[in-house]
Amino acid sequence: MIAARCGQELKYQDLAKELGVSNLTIQSWINLLERSQIISLLQPYYKNLGKRIVKSPKLYFLDTGLVSYLSGNSNQDIIQNGPMSGALFENFVIAEIFKFFSNRGIKPPLYHFRDSQRVEVDLVIEYENRYLLFEIKSTMSPKNNHASGLNKVSKLFTNTKSYLVCNTKEQAPLSSETIAVNWLEIFSILGNFISNDF
Repeated sequence: MIAARCGQELKYQDLAKELGVSNLTIQSWINLLERSQIISLLQPYYKNLGKRIVKSPKLYFLDTGLVSYLSGNSNQDIIQNGPMSGALFENFVIAEIFKFFSNRGIKPPLYHFRDSQRVEVDLVIEYENRYLLFEIKSTMSPKNNHASGLNKVSKLFTNTKSYLVCNTKEQAPLSSETIAVNWLEIFSILGNFISNDF
C-alpha cells in the first residue's frame, strides 16, 4: 500500500482505515521501515516562512527497484510510461540525493514544501544557510509552467538556486530563477553546493 503511495503525503489514518488497524500500529510499522532505511520520510519545510504550510511528511523508498516491484511496475515500458512513471522517477531522484548525503556522512537535509494554496516544490535542500529547490518531472520536454511552483517558492528564500530535474538532453532556462537539467547533473550540482562553490 505504501509503495503505491510513494511520493505522496503520508496519512496514517487513511492507511489505518484501509488495513483495519490503529494509527499507532501504522506509525510503528512506518517507524520500523524508516529505521531500517527501507523508506525515507521527507518532513515539510516551514522554518521562518510565516505561511500556512502543510505539515504532513512525504514518503519515499530508498530502493526504487523495490517500490517498482511492490507496486506491480515490473517491466521497463510500465515503469517509463505507466500511471506511476512520474512518481517512480521522483522517488529515484530523491533516493539518489538521500544516498549522496548519507555516503558523505551528512544527515540528509531534505524537505518538501507545500502551502495551503497548494503551491509546492518536491524537494528543499538546506545546508549551511544555503538552499537548493528541485521540482522533479519525468518529462523530456520541460516547459515554463513546470517551474511555476519553483518561481513562487524561491522568493521565500535567500541564497538559493532552483532546478527542474527531468530527462531533458540539455540544460534549458525556464525563468530567471529556474534551469531545467538532466537528472545526471544533480551530482555535480550537489557537489558544488556542499563545497560552497555556489
